[in-house]
Amino acid sequence: MEKQPENLQQDSMKEVLGAIKEALIKAKQWKIENLNADQIPEILSNQFDKLHDVLSDLGEHTDFNNVLPAYLNMAKFFSNHVDQNMIFSLGAAIVLCHEAEIGKLVAAIKKDLLKVTVHYRKANPFSREVQVFFNRDGKPAEFNTKQAVSRDDLPADVREEFLRTEKDVVSINLYPEEA
Repeated sequence: MEKQPENLQQDSMKEVLGAIKEALIKAKQWKIENLNADQIPEILSNQFDKLHDVLSDLGEHTDFNNVLPAYLNMAKFFSNHVDQNMIFSLGAAIVLCHEAEIGKLVAAIKKDLLKVTVHYRKANPFSREVQVFFNRDGKPAEFNTKQAVSRDDLPADVREEFLRTEKDVVSINLYPEEA
């Protein structure tokens, strides 16, 4: 049975949200690592390519292929105007253009989202595990993803923590954001 356009859009939006989530995790890492501005473009390029691929797959069901360049141009302007990195500027551009929809989505997510934590494990290879804790039908639930990462791709403070201590795991809480 062929998927209905509405289901295709929902599946595509899940992919978009996944790509944005991954980009935000990377942005949080950059913030932690205090990267210099000249180090960010190459890293961002890979994230934008991945995001563009996901958004381009939306094809005939939305006009993302037409609006993505506008979002990226807005982000470039915001980045230069307020001296902020591109990933946050892209997020701001999308929020500005879709504030009502995003507001509803964020409210729905916050209603059930309890905690998001990233665990970096010292192993060969190193690994990054993202744990998402949420309420599902009034009961606690958990979603996990795990990726192998090279030592060089670890955030600087995580590498430093592994070198400085005997810890096998370094954890960072992404949500709720620590003050």
